[in-house]
Amino acid sequence: MDLSRTSLAQARRRLLGGGAVPERAARVRLVAATADHLPVRDRSADAVLMGNAIHYFKNPGRLLDEIHRVLRPGGLFAFNTSFYAGTFLPGTERFYEEWVKEAVKFILRRDAEDRRQGRPSITRTRGRGEAPFSRHWPSPAEYEGTLEIHAFEIRSVRQRTALMTRSSFEAIGAYDGCAAALLSGFPVALAAEALARSVAPVLQTCGRETRRHRCSALRRRPSDRSRTGWRSSPAAAAASAVPSASPWRAPARASSRSGDPPPAWTKRSNRRGAPAGAASCPSSSTSAGRRT
Repeated sequence: MDLSRTSLAQARRRLLGGGAVPERAARVRLVAATADHLPVRDRSADAVLMGNAIHYFKNPGRLLDEIHRVLRPGGLFAFNTSFYAGTFLPGTERFYEEWVKEAVKFILRRDAEDRRQGRPSITRTRGRGEAPFSRHWPSPAEYEGTLEIHAFEIRSVRQRTALMTRSSFEAIGAYDGCAAALLSGFPVALAAEALARSVAPVLQTCGRETRRHRCSALRRRPSDRSRTGWRSSPAAAAASAVPSASPWRAPARASSRSGDPPPAWTKRSNRRGAPAGAASCPSSSTSAGRRT
């Protein structure tokens, strides 16, 4: 399930190109829909898997209630995210700063060449879309507290360190959503090209690779017999008792800074206004599974 029909078509091609028997591939339904309005019957799914997209939702309560609706009692909800408070490792800030600066230089060089050739100058339009990093990035503790409030039992929460290579960043930079956030106001196609082409020279300066954290979680929908007591868990009780401007609720044991956005460098900009950091720019997909 994905909002993008282009992504769904690509998934179908990969499914068939991966050697799947056509008859079996035909049984896999690819649906254009959003995860907070699932075209799935109540209590019909054994599992819901969300790939690097949960951080996009402004109303996590509606999303989680919808997932809870379609899961059978005892069903599993698993998700991961690379965009949460704590994802950036200390010492990696320089790469992200230099990446955006190099991409802006690429655009300026392209603009100068266009003007030399008599083509129109590249313009940057301000005020389109959301400002970079304007959304709150929840901490693992906030994810835990919010999920418990919405009747999910914790099975596991894990953070792992992922190695980000040249190809990793080139793929991220080429993504339109990332380009629109990091280089807001520039033509999106040009911004994506600039980010993708700027990875190699920056890695040569900062190192051949860098690392960042990823968080994954596994939750279970309680059986009907156990659901009556789910609000009494410490994380859920603490989360519901503390008012918060964010839709995500952290349990009381979390640090007061657990829900902070990424490090301070993400709020700075260079003189030309380019945000010095990285934005939410993963692929987003959701799947609901049912045993047959």
